[in-house]
Amino acid sequence: MSGFIREKSIQLQKLKYMRRLLLLCFMCIPFFLNAQITSEDFESYNVGSFDSQWDPAEWVGWFGGPSNVVISDDYANSGSKSMQIEQDDDIVAYTGALNSGTYEITFMQYIPSGNGAYVNFQHNYSNTEGDWAFEVYFSDEVTGQAIIITDAVQTPFPIVHDSWAETRVVANFNAMTGEYYYNGTLVHTWALNTNASGGPGLNRLNAINFFGACLDAGCTSLAYYDDINVNFIPPPDYDLVLAEYAPPTEYTRVPVGLEKPLNLTANVSNLGVNDASNVSVTFTVSNASGVVFTDTSPVVGNIASGAVQAFTSTNSFTPTTGAYTVEYSVTLDESDDNTANNTVSVPIIYSVDDDLDYEYARDDGNYVDGLGTNNQGNILGHNYDFAVSVGVASINTSSIGGAAGETIVGHILSVNADGSPNAVIASTDPVTIDTPGASGSPVDYTLSFPVTVDLDAGEYVFGVEQVGNTNLLVSTTDNIFTPGKTWASLDNGMNWDKLEDLGFALALHIRPALNRVDVINIEEPVGFVDALSIFPNPTSGLFAFDITLVETKNLTVEVYNAQGQLITTERIGNTQGGEFTMDLSAVSPGMYFAKFLIDEQVLTQPIVIQK
Repeated sequence: MSGFIREKSIQLQKLKYMRRLLLLCFMCIPFFLNAQITSEDFESYNVGSFDSQWDPAEWVGWFGGPSNVVISDDYANSGSKSMQIEQDDDIVAYTGALNSGTYEITFMQYIPSGNGAYVNFQHNYSNTEGDWAFEVYFSDEVTGQAIIITDAVQTPFPIVHDSWAETRVVANFNAMTGEYYYNGTLVHTWALNTNASGGPGLNRLNAINFFGACLDAGCTSLAYYDDINVNFIPPPDYDLVLAEYAPPTEYTRVPVGLEKPLNLTANVSNLGVNDASNVSVTFTVSNASGVVFTDTSPVVGNIASGAVQAFTSTNSFTPTTGAYTVEYSVTLDESDDNTANNTVSVPIIYSVDDDLDYEYARDDGNYVDGLGTNNQGNILGHNYDFAVSVGVASINTSSIGGAAGETIVGHILSVNADGSPNAVIASTDPVTIDTPGASGSPVDYTLSFPVTVDLDAGEYVFGVEQVGNTNLLVSTTDNIFTPGKTWASLDNGMNWDKLEDLGFALALHIRPALNRVDVINIEEPVGFVDALSIFPNPTSGLFAFDITLVETKNLTVEVYNAQGQLITTERIGNTQGGEFTMDLSAVSPGMYFAKFLIDEQVLTQPIVIQK
């Protein structure tokens, strides 16, 4: 992580550092290994300091120090009392060594307006050492957001103030999966045997740490906790879980001509004690107008208890511009004992950029944070994959902070077999930052190449290099990220690390801007299409396309201008292919796009009109 700065992460690291310092102060306090809390409603305690009342087999101040926690009658979820955690209060609840079977850990939380909160779960807490399994930071009502940090990945979610909300953690130590629910909604699923900061950890939990901290700078901490429960859950007879599902596309914005049919995939875990039979997954895609695609995977005859099975849609789906929701739903012959985890819905933002100088993007455009460097020659970059040859005009980026006068430059790099950056192919002209921007108010910059860079179809890394030594924060997105596709170099491109390995699971505002997407003459089968060619191209108006389909399909061809307006439609109907002609002689010169609609498959090909 050395050399990289993230604006929001600074205060989080300070909290952990304070705790490491406390390690030196409280090394002689005994730790009760066999203690645990099964339920606690705080009704048996007097209002006032908690330190003098608790059972030391169940509670302790961090590393045995004073917790400064009080029992309060200001708010209560049940009865009349609760535990109050203010700024810098620090207390640990022992759950006992939970390491086999499934446990459900719940507590109620009340955060008054103007305040935030913090809680973490420990793998193996002792009186001398903390072992963070995962952490949750809550902000005040200004942002109304929280983040759960697991394996160095930050997952944001909305929160409520001035009302009681339930936190529920389901820890399945047999499947090594954790589920975090807030106020009845599943927020995040992860591997239990990882540490909050990233990397492998113990497959166990033994303590909950309530600490007086807040997510954002300037936010104070005040929260109340009530009705803590730790319950063992007997394994169900049948329980299939959509344990891992992937958004169908890595990109949020795709230039016209580079859209791809998307295959939907999901992994299903059998957490029941019995084998499950005849299992399938149905994929349903919806937008504002309703369901636009549905498909069911091939049936798997048997999934053994404890096994994981991958499922893929039989057919593909090609999105156009808009907001979509993909619903994954698993079915089996038997009666599932927990149907709540059989269906998962994932929102996807996707747009097709049909302007000239159109962009490719991995971020969602919501920039409230930034990642920067303070060393000369540091580079941040994203992988982008082109299905056809293209022309690249520039790299677009933005900044939310840093110093005016800093110089940046963009690069295109080839990639190695593992997708990591290799050698610089082309570099932009340098740009001097005149206004760095601020959190939530990024300033856009265009890094232009001296001439258009011609790239063959394939994968490349597009990067932004800091030329000087002053910190500059490149805009980032928290809630969309594809592992293995974002890179950082601390030594002018000599060595590269995946960004998530440095503790930053973020998408960057680094976008290639294209001024040409070349026609693809398909020689290898693509979905329903065995071959497709367009000629002549460029053309003065009359052109032909020769298409061969794998079987008889319904074929329609639509032609759009560069602004996305429909120009003409040719409905060919059921066919297995042939040579067809179309006439665009009446349109103005420029770039147009022919969309071949073959049942649910869509192929888009550019056509250039010259007169």
